[in-house]
Amino acid sequence: KPRTEEFLKEYPVVLSTTYSAKSCISKDMVFDYVIMDEASQVDIKTGALALSCAMNAVIVGDDKQLPNVVSREEELALKAIQTTYQVDDRYNAVTHSFLQSCVEIFRDAPVTLLREHYRCHPKIIEFCNQRFYNGELIAMTTDKGEKEVLQVIRTVPGNHARGHFNQREIDVITQEVLQECTESRSIGIITPYRAQA
Repeated sequence: KPRTEEFLKEYPVVLSTTYSAKSCISKDMVFDYVIMDEASQVDIKTGALALSCAMNAVIVGDDKQLPNVVSREEELALKAIQTTYQVDDRYNAVTHSFLQSCVEIFRDAPVTLLREHYRCHPKIIEFCNQRFYNGELIAMTTDKGEKEVLQVIRTVPGNHARGHFNQREIDVITQEVLQECTESRSIGIITPYRAQA
């Protein structure tokens, strides 16, 4: 911190979390730009902290992706603050990510949809494209005729979930899905909760 000017001459681009952006340089200095990526997953409090350390901001995010997670304890505190101080709904940290707040507050700011999609198989992104993006995305990957790129496997009805854990889903994956993947070199399983992982 005491050598911020010297540091920035050597390293003109600094990567940081939104929470730590303000504390990684001298309090007397600001960056020319802060570029906040994945802003739909950033909460309003840390997003504001990051804005306080720059002259200009570029906010990058996708409001159709998962929002930031607000714990029950944090939700109660934030609701109390909002009620006590009559905080405008556009700054509601329980219902809004930093990106959502920015979109509602800076109505005249330019917005660009990055339409080209390079990350996954066209059949996978096509589901998301139709479900969430109104067909606006362009898949830049190639369908090579792979079978069962995307499929739905329904488990038997019933109340199998216990909080953030569902043993029935785990059983179906291990006993049915993984049995069909014996030729695969690598397998990724994504779940929203640590307990389920």
